[in-house]
Amino acid sequence: MKSGSQEEKDTLLNRNGAAKLLGVSINVIIYWERNGLLDVPRSKNGYRVYGENEIKLLGVIKVLRQENYSTQCICRMLKKLKPGSEGNNRFLSGETEDSDEWLLSSLAEAECDVKELIDYIGGLINKKMEI
Repeated sequence: MKSGSQEEKDTLLNRNGAAKLLGVSINVIIYWERNGLLDVPRSKNGYRVYGENEIKLLGVIKVLRQENYSTQCICRMLKKLKPGSEGNNRFLSGETEDSDEWLLSSLAEAECDVKELIDYIGGLINKKMEI
């Protein structure tokens, strides 16, 4: 296996290839796309192409779904992580409108995100130990 090679990084897969690589059905990937979990770029002929970033994101989504996180919760987390998202902008700009309400809701969301992150890291550690 050529880990980290330039060939591996440049590899683009179609939906079927991505599904086989991840061990999920094509319908699962279609479901995730339709529910806004990822936006897949298209080739010049209109076919979806899954690069390294899309494959990594699909892997994270798969692990979170295996841990029984809802599609809606995963979608909210991913939107927060996108550069330029409203949550990131508000935090970075230091806006304080409705700060008490925003802080309380942010705290609850942060607790949810931390629990999810801990579970994800635990899963990675368990997988590493199995290898």
